[in-house]
Amino acid sequence: MTVSTPPDGQASSGWQGRQAPPGWQAPPGWQPDGVPVAWVPDGVAPVGSSPAGPAPAAWPTAGPSTAGPSTAGPSTFGPSTFGPSTFGGPAAAGRFGGSGTGYAPGVAQPPGLLVPRTEPTAVAGFICALLVWPVGLVLSIVGLARTGGPGVRGRGLAVAGLVISLVAALLTGLAASIVVPVYLRQREVVQQSQVSSALGATRDWLLTTQARNGAFPMALDSTAPATGDVDVRLVVDAAGGAPCLDATLGGSTMVALPQNGYQLTAGSCG
Repeated sequence: MTVSTPPDGQASSGWQGRQAPPGWQAPPGWQPDGVPVAWVPDGVAPVGSSPAGPAPAAWPTAGPSTAGPSTAGPSTFGPSTFGPSTFGGPAAAGRFGGSGTGYAPGVAQPPGLLVPRTEPTAVAGFICALLVWPVGLVLSIVGLARTGGPGVRGRGLAVAGLVISLVAALLTGLAASIVVPVYLRQREVVQQSQVSSALGATRDWLLTTQARNGAFPMALDSTAPATGDVDVRLVVDAAGGAPCLDATLGGSTMVALPQNGYQLTAGSCG
């Protein structure tokens, strides 16, 4: 090869050929000096311009090349290197904002990859521990047992619910140890007051009836005062003496004996 010429034997303005040295062989993809890679014959409009009229003023003219022979072939920067599969094809959709899976369509998710989930019993146990601690205690124990495996979240909620339930149980027991005795004592006082009132009213009726009739009544009749929930008894002396009165409500019992002038004291007629 002695002198290189452009395609179709037409040289663009400013193009100059160069004689090759003897025995020299052109490497693959070699372009002759002075011939642009995207050479366009004179009079042919470049791609993208209007087919009619002269070429734009900014259209470059070919001149002598200052660079050496090109070593980059089509296989280096061709479609196989920067193709759709690398920067925007279907395979890259998952990596750059496509489906969001990180895998190309048709590629299965790797086995053994677990999606973390929150155990619902752990969440329910934590909520119930703040409201109804016995239910929260049970649910927190169940949630703690179910969050031991991999891929299951909520162990912290289960532990928190368990601790809150135990603290609530401790406070409840402490409050019960203080409140229950006070309540029982107060109820006993109320019962004693009711028994004393009922027995005193019945005693007054007994003495009034004895003074009016000249004898003690042998039983409580319709003229006796109402005593409500208090159980009042009239125990008649078999020898014909004065009867005994007693009254009972719950654990409170009081008696009015004729021997002490029907004064109210603790006890019963026997």
